[in-house]
This record gives sequence, structure tokens and C-alpha cells, in this order.
Amino acid sequence: MGLLKFLFGSKKKDIYNRRTDFDNLINSPNYNYRQSEYYRLLKTEPLIDKIWGRGFDYPKYNDRFKTEEKLKLRELLLLVWWGKTKNGRKISASIPKYFFITYNLNAQKVTQLFRDKKWIVNEGDKVKLTNEGKLIYEKYCNLWEVHSFKGYPTNLDVDFPNWNKKQFEIMFYQKDLEYYNQHVEFCKRMLNYLEPLKRNTVNDGIRDDINFYRSQLKSDLLCIDDLKEKIKILNELM
Repeated sequence: MGLLKFLFGSKKKDIYNRRTDFDNLINSPNYNYRQSEYYRLLKTEPLIDKIWGRGFDYPKYNDRFKTEEKLKLRELLLLVWWGKTKNGRKISASIPKYFFITYNLNAQKVTQLFRDKKWIVNEGDKVKLTNEGKLIYEKYCNLWEVHSFKGYPTNLDVDFPNWNKKQFEIMFYQKDLEYYNQHVEFCKRMLNYLEPLKRNTVNDGIRDDINFYRSQLKSDLLCIDDLKEKIKILNELM
């Protein structure tokens, strides 16, 4: 009995001492809880561009779509811009900078090309589409929706051929929903790691991280409910 007490008593004491040392360690304000497991978990955070299948630097055009008019879609987007207003644009209107910065167009030169093709004409102080210009406009007017779509990287040449705005919106919200569902699981993993440490420490960093991921989790769940409603409504409108 004395031997058993010595053996098991010694083991329990060893466990107690190691646990006490650990508690003292993590109770230190200087305890670094951000160790290998913490960083391993951080790497599991979902990335929206991976879910999209498109990076934030996804090009706005690639000039691969061949038009019957032998013009690039980014050039025809400029014609759509000229034709978007009901009563025409003023001759003195400033062409938006994004035609140069984003689409690498010499907008003045392309506009003159439209005049040469008799797609636009000057009427008084306005630039208006001709009948032929209106036909071209109607054919390519969806370029404006592709160009102006917010929140998701678009490419004129990739997205225009099969463009359907409602379907694209549904796809966009579904991908966002997938992201937030994955982010909820990520937040839970981080909290599962951090919360057991909180019970044994006064380390403010741990508490701050816990509050951060709890807030993120709450926000994610609200976004999920919102996205589900949007997807439901859009499907009803299809």
C-alpha cells in the first residue's frame, strides 16, 4: 500500500506541479498564447477571392471576345456611355477617367471613330446616337451592367457573352453566403482554442481576441440571414 501510494501519489503530484506551472505561465501578462496552434488556426481563415475564383486584381477586360463590328468590348462600352442618357450628352461632357485608367482607351480617338462610322452625331450642343448607333447600343448595352457591378470582380470579355444580371447577383450572393458560413466555422475554431485559456489567465490579449471573434461571429450570422433573404427574393423574381 505504501508503494502504491508512493507511485500514484508521486504521479498526481507531478501532474499537479506541471498544471500549476502552466497556470502560472498563462496567468502572466507576458504569456504568449499566440503559438504554433494559434497560427495554424489563423491560416484556416477563408479567403473571399478563393471562393470567388477571382482575385481582387482580376482584369476588367482581356479583348478575347470578337465582335462583328471588329471593335473591342471596352471600346463599345464607351459608345454605351455616350448613349446612356435619354437626351444625349453635351459635346463638352468630360469622358470619365476610368476609360483611360481602367480600360486603357484613348477615349477621344475612339469617340471620333464612332463619328466616322456615323454611330453618333452632334445635334446642337449634344452628342446623340444615330439610328445605326442605337442598334449597336442595344446590342451591347449590357456592358454597362458588367462594368458597374459592385462587390465582385467582373471582366467585360468573360462575363458579357452570357450576361444575366439576376443570375449573376444570385451567384454573387451565394458565394458571399459560402464565405460567411466558412467564416463562422473559423471563428468557432478560434474561440474553441482561446476560451479554455481565458479561464486560467488574466492576459488581456486573450480576452481581446475572444471579444473580437465573438463580435465577428455575431456579425457573420447576421450577414448569413441577410444573404439568405436576398437569394430567396431574387429566386422568386426569376
